[in-house]
Amino acid sequence: MKEDCISIHIVLLGTQLHLSTIKKLYTYHSDLFRIKSTSSIATLPETDLSCWSYSKKVISSLLEESKYDADITIAIIENRIEGNYFTRRLSDKNLVLTFYEAETILRDANIDLFNYLLITIYKTITIYRFSNNVLSEDSSKFVHDETRSCIFDMLGNKYDLVYSTSNACLCQQCEAYSEKIDLPFNYITTLKKELKKIRKTRYTRLTDFIKQKPIISLIITAIFSVILNVLSCYIFELLFK
Repeated sequence: MKEDCISIHIVLLGTQLHLSTIKKLYTYHSDLFRIKSTSSIATLPETDLSCWSYSKKVISSLLEESKYDADITIAIIENRIEGNYFTRRLSDKNLVLTFYEAETILRDANIDLFNYLLITIYKTITIYRFSNNVLSEDSSKFVHDETRSCIFDMLGNKYDLVYSTSNACLCQQCEAYSEKIDLPFNYITTLKKELKKIRKTRYTRLTDFIKQKPIISLIITAIFSVILNVLSCYIFELLFK
């Protein structure tokens, strides 16, 4: 673990339906961040916005009660949050992330929800580095409207989340911007290396290929069946005749 690794405190807000996904963070290795500690707030107040949403003000007030000894605090909630965003900045050190709608979108696309957690963390820590070690109130300037599978995609259409969670990257524009900023040594190189690991599983990629190209899949299956049949006959001839 590098000394300049960003430390993160996780706060679980209310009932958590995806604890098994969150727990994967505790054993995940990164040279850029580490999960330093966790805490939970079991009971939440009533929602204060329409559509059973929580406002930034209410969520911020929950976190103000405690001081967390970490560079960044990420609160995780299941409910819809103000503006119907996936994440929302709360302060220079605090951010809230919601699983609301993300879980459904990714499940339908056969993408692990853990990928969503990871790209959110990588986006958050990179904003933190870009903004001189704070979560800048003007962090929207790093985000682009065009969807490029980049961690800084705007996601105006929430279903575009499937691109960055299945093929995460730092696009050329964002990489060019990073060259103007004084970042820790090899930060971008390490970031790009770690983002390459955020993919669908091999099994899911295979099943997607079969669904998208069934005829080619049938041809490949037929060819392998013929090859296996020929090999099995040949081996039988060698062993028993």
